[in-house]
Amino acid sequence: MNDSVLANPDLAVVDAQGVAIESTSASASASARPAEVDRSVAGSAAPIRAARSRRGIVFEFLRYFAASGGALGVDVGLFQLSLRLGLGYPFAALIGFSAGAMVAYVASVKWVFEARSVRHASIEFALFIAVGVVGLLLTEALLWLEIERLGMPAFWSKLGAACVVFVFNFAVRKSMLFRARAR
Repeated sequence: MNDSVLANPDLAVVDAQGVAIESTSASASASARPAEVDRSVAGSAAPIRAARSRRGIVFEFLRYFAASGGALGVDVGLFQLSLRLGLGYPFAALIGFSAGAMVAYVASVKWVFEARSVRHASIEFALFIAVGVVGLLLTEALLWLEIERLGMPAFWSKLGAACVVFVFNFAVRKSMLFRARAR
């Protein structure tokens, strides 16, 4: 914390533009004129909020990465299990994708993101799944482009597409579903 803030108890509480909102001293509240503002710290709240916001989004991104890894494990595990039980790969893929999406959603709501912008959980879940389906379609399009048009090996194409779709899913879900609501 800035030493001038600690040394001066009569500093005013200011908004991001440095305009006094309220004073912390009793004498200033009795006065009809606006509170005196120490301009050396007046705008300091905005950079602190921005730094916290950047740090918060980095931690959300890392938690999303971990949650996505867990969801992928569930997806692939159930896909493999379904195949061993004799199910065809389209149905096995549907089972794996559905279970993985559920894990990703629960982790996103309970652990990954700090804010939720949709009030109704059923709508939020439907939008979360819709973003996942768009991501799946984007994966298919990227695989077609990379394998069929660019002649890349399937493994590297899948890896590249997974990275692009991971960032896409995070960005869209963060901006659409898990941003702070306007007050």
